[in-house]
Amino acid sequence: MRIQNSLRNMITAVMQIVVTIILRFIDQSYFIHILGLKYQGLNGLFSSIIGMLGIAELGLGTAILFNMYEYIAKRDIETIKSLLKFYQRCYQAIAGFVIVFGLALMPFLHVFVNMSSINENVYVIYLLFLADSAFSYLLIYKQSILIAHQKKHLINLADLAYTIIYNLGQIALLILTHNYILILLLVLFLRLAENIMISRVADRRYPYIKDKKVQLLEKKLLED
Repeated sequence: MRIQNSLRNMITAVMQIVVTIILRFIDQSYFIHILGLKYQGLNGLFSSIIGMLGIAELGLGTAILFNMYEYIAKRDIETIKSLLKFYQRCYQAIAGFVIVFGLALMPFLHVFVNMSSINENVYVIYLLFLADSAFSYLLIYKQSILIAHQKKHLINLADLAYTIIYNLGQIALLILTHNYILILLLVLFLRLAENIMISRVADRRYPYIKDKKVQLLEKKLLED
């Protein structure tokens, strides 16, 4: 079973990479042709800012998996539930950090962006980038239990569906509307849909993680 899961994980990961490269090339060609390099630059700038804020994660995902493997092997469901609850709170704190510091940077956007060169409201665009980043942390903790059980292929398939729908949807919106804000709203909607879908898959496969009766994580585990 482990070998089969590893093969599935590898195959779906390769599929995701190949499809992403092809669609991104086509998508970016339309993006630059229709909206121009100024929007491409804005997209890159805000992506870098949001990526910088994401440093707050500080390897939490790796720590989650490292601790999860042991208790999955022991079938210690109560500890797994406690770990997931703890990680949920950690990611909620990270989302809060991203929102607070992201909003704190808003008054300085005019230093980095030529506002008059962008047709849409630059602050609205930035807030949509910020919302996409913050919302992505709210349900991500449930992905860890799928990865720890070697079910990464389920996440890869969800990412693949997101990539296909997003890129094709963006191309359609570019051609029909030329509206960058609508594209960002599409990104936000699809990101939420993907996270909710992965969360529900995790809930169905491991229903005990929905249990509201969760013990506090032992102090020894927090120190480790």
